[in-house]
Amino acid sequence: MQEQTVKNMVVHFDLLSASQDLLKARALQKRVDTKFLVALDDFEYVLSACQETYALVKAQDREIARYRTRYWDTKDLQCLSDHHRGRRPRYKFRFRHYIDRQKTYFEVKAKTPANRTRKTRLRVDYGQEDLGAKETTLVERCSAMDATLLKPGLGIEFSRLMLVGIDSMERATFDINFRAKEGDRQATFPHVVIAELKQARFVARSPMMLLLRKYGRRIDSMSKYCVGSMLVRPGVSLQRYKPTLRLLRSMS
Repeated sequence: MQEQTVKNMVVHFDLLSASQDLLKARALQKRVDTKFLVALDDFEYVLSACQETYALVKAQDREIARYRTRYWDTKDLQCLSDHHRGRRPRYKFRFRHYIDRQKTYFEVKAKTPANRTRKTRLRVDYGQEDLGAKETTLVERCSAMDATLLKPGLGIEFSRLMLVGIDSMERATFDINFRAKEGDRQATFPHVVIAELKQARFVARSPMMLLLRKYGRRIDSMSKYCVGSMLVRPGVSLQRYKPTLRLLRSMS
């Protein structure tokens, strides 16, 4: 329902879909990220106001791309704890499924002592979520983790709409249908859009920044793994993400 609602909102972007040259120009390998939560009802105003200044990025001719992720962690959730405590180096291990492209990658994300993010990924069979020999080798080559300690855990699903600035060095992603699952527990926020504005440098008065400040609520952090864990894992309480979780619940 939410996906169809958003599709109806972006119909006027169809004549202005982003070209490959524009996408490459907005790769933003070095960037500043700013995150917001936007009520779905207000998201329509954001989109209608930026049709002349931002271009829509399509995924396989779809306006909205669908993602599914399975995280792997230790039994005592060491990766989750390290992320919350801000430890460096720290790691995330996940299978990410690009549903519209029918592709799956196993990814190792590392946050280095220099506060840089390094992501290494391996193409695997679509839908795979098991650690085999190649995945184990990647874990041990790209991290300090013993791969035999990792177990499948939290699942995350969401759909994403992406815009790029036509004249501004910006990309904006908008995630809808966020859902966290583990075992028989699940949680979702159908009426909230998770927005992230990526800029080459922080610009307080860019068209998108002004729109998100007007219609959204800025948040300091939004880790889907951390927030999802708090939602569906009894006993997990991460102080750093409590304000974001309270805001999500108040807007739902």
